[in-house]
Amino acid sequence: MSTVVTAKRPIQLHYKGGEVVVTPEDQDRFVIASQYAVSACQNQLAADRFVREFSGQFLKVLLEWCKRHQEQVQACYVPIPVSGSCIKVFVVSNSSKFDFALSDLIADLELDFCKNGWPCDILQIGSGEPDELRAFFAPEQSIQVCGDGNANPASAIS
Repeated sequence: MSTVVTAKRPIQLHYKGGEVVVTPEDQDRFVIASQYAVSACQNQLAADRFVREFSGQFLKVLLEWCKRHQEQVQACYVPIPVSGSCIKVFVVSNSSKFDFALSDLIADLELDFCKNGWPCDILQIGSGEPDELRAFFAPEQSIQVCGDGNANPASAIS
């Protein structure tokens, strides 16, 4: 059995009289005003940059923090979509009671994130049954930064 590799054709753009005609590989054609074409490209670049920065500057730092405090942290979740001006983070402690020492560490982490341009609200949740998380957020629609995966998260980065 042989595999045929075909080179992808570039998207074709044609500019005429303030409009851009976009012809992707599937040969569908789209005619849009040039300012909207530019805006769509800028939006895509901004979205790509946000995902890169969010993964590298926020999720990676959060994962490293969870690993450093694994004796106190059972799991960590970031619900998606991220809405509003503040990222929500839920840290599940290894204790069923409120862990005051962990609370101080969380406050320091939250302050560091805010100083680095990542406003967030990090909440501590006591350990319990995975279904109890639903009182706070939807685990299946969250990024599970760390933990054992019992809650069947939509995504995990560990």
